[in-house]
Amino acid sequence: MSLGHIKRYEITITGFFGEDAEEDTFRVGSVTNVKLVGGADSEPGDIIKVNAIVGDTSTHEPLRERAKVKSSTVDMPKETGCSEASISTTVAPGGDDYPDLNGVIIEAKASEAEDDPNAAIIPESKREK
Repeated sequence: MSLGHIKRYEITITGFFGEDAEEDTFRVGSVTNVKLVGGADSEPGDIIKVNAIVGDTSTHEPLRERAKVKSSTVDMPKETGCSEASISTTVAPGGDDYPDLNGVIIEAKASEAEDDPNAAIIPESKREK
């Protein structure tokens, strides 16, 4: 399975920052939607559109609650070889003495049909990771 034909990615980010958020506040983000589409200058399926939410932890209300997003799981285009995924990020801006700390967590459920040409090829030993 290959997505080598993709011409571009279009990412829409919506911010949910608290009034008390400062430059060095811990940041969090989550992907809320992924679609494979075509544009006026491309073929169908040549553009991946991603919607994401970002915010801070200066408030104790979780980001998904502030954004009114019920689940961290999104349906994935079948061409990706996954049926659903959860993609989140964390970033802790560092100062002069400390580097930025960041991480991305991706969980994906691979297509299960062996005859599906879009099914991801994942060794059995790594499917649970």
